[in-house]
Amino acid sequence: MDSISYRITVVSEICVIPARLESSEKKMRSRRDTDSSTYYQVICHRGTDTKRGFVNVLHKELKSKGIISFVDYEMEDGSEVELCIQKALENSRVFIVVLSPGFASSKWCLKEVGEIMRIYRSYGSSETGQKLLLLPVFFDVEPSEVRYQKKASRYDLSRVKRSCTAVDREQWSRDVYDLSLVKGIE
Repeated sequence: MDSISYRITVVSEICVIPARLESSEKKMRSRRDTDSSTYYQVICHRGTDTKRGFVNVLHKELKSKGIISFVDYEMEDGSEVELCIQKALENSRVFIVVLSPGFASSKWCLKEVGEIMRIYRSYGSSETGQKLLLLPVFFDVEPSEVRYQKKASRYDLSRVKRSCTAVDREQWSRDVYDLSLVKGIE
């Protein structure tokens, strides 16, 4: 089994358990969110790096197991991208973040990680009763590269310049660092 197939198998198996728990909870209560904007989990990824291979196959594998995942390339034409992503993040309980070589060069990816980490920090505690799963997948990058964000590396966030501030980059740097500390799939 090659490393991509292995990662897909591991990630999909990890996601089946919480999905089954969610499924049994759904039977006990009516679902307020039956529209297509509700997802059980979000797959956050850099499209140019992983969409056609890893993410597409993972999404199909999860779907075959009855797990509803949000991927941005399946949004309806004419949808407001930022609003759709925000809604999907707020309604999800599992966050799969595929950290790839080009991930940190995308302002969209960094904003998504910022929101995921905000949700995870606020709702991931036992006080809220919410159980969230955060699963980083290190795809052709080492956790240490993501964590330490060395100058001139692919995760050097000082290189992200387009329409963002130093404060934005500083926050994204903290969020990416915190994410890299979570036990994930290498």
